[in-house]
Amino acid sequence: MESLLYKGRIICCFLFLCCSCFAKDYRDTALWLELFSPKAAAMGEIPLADDPLAALWNPTGLLELKGDKLSFLHKQSPLSIGTYAFAWGRNSLSIGALNWGSSQIAFDSFGNSLGDAKVEGRALFLGRALRVYKNISCGISVLSCDQDLAGKLQRGGSISLALAGSWGQWELGLGARDIIGKLGDDPLGTKLGFRITYRLEELTVATQWQRQDLHLGGEYALSPQVRLRLGGIFGDMPRYFWGIGLVQSGWQLDFAWRLHSHLPREFTAGGGYLF
Repeated sequence: MESLLYKGRIICCFLFLCCSCFAKDYRDTALWLELFSPKAAAMGEIPLADDPLAALWNPTGLLELKGDKLSFLHKQSPLSIGTYAFAWGRNSLSIGALNWGSSQIAFDSFGNSLGDAKVEGRALFLGRALRVYKNISCGISVLSCDQDLAGKLQRGGSISLALAGSWGQWELGLGARDIIGKLGDDPLGTKLGFRITYRLEELTVATQWQRQDLHLGGEYALSPQVRLRLGGIFGDMPRYFWGIGLVQSGWQLDFAWRLHSHLPREFTAGGGYLF
């Protein structure tokens, strides 16, 4: 009986990861899809996080929460309009809200231009992580949203899942993003990602394979208060990132920039406070 319950929990926890909801066939019109945490963005958009906003990218990271923590996130880009998120978390549970927007050219599934399309959306999300067995953990994220695409209101939501296991300094992660989801009349396609992380006392390196792209990233603790990060995404067009994290007296501030970006003033900033 115990063996059956254990297997059941493992199967259930496979159904997990950071949650998001996006217009299926519109390219670059829902920029909040790229709203990664500054830490994740600087490390090549690899979803390593230990704050309440982890529910959006990797809910297993909620297990790292110690006490009550409030987090925020903002993305600055010439194409973004009010793209930010807030979340509160405690003991592996997180609840939050996010807002996103953009104004640019939209395309349909055949690549035909739909003209200039202003997009604005709002969402509420809930994340939960569980330790199912010694070194095995799982997480689930549920999101409900509505989006205004060029005057057309779309409502939807999604469920995403994550599973992680750690063995000494190694950690393996598997995520299924939007395993169940819909926005307006469009179903959301599930996106799978596989992650490998290696941690030392002062250095963390990670790699992830997702959507035929290879993500590589690293973080070095220059001191207990300062962390430096570098990352890259290697696919059709390589992209490179860097960032810095600052920790002091319960406060945490993180920043990330994309190197050689064609968009001026593009960066992601975030932070939090541990009560």
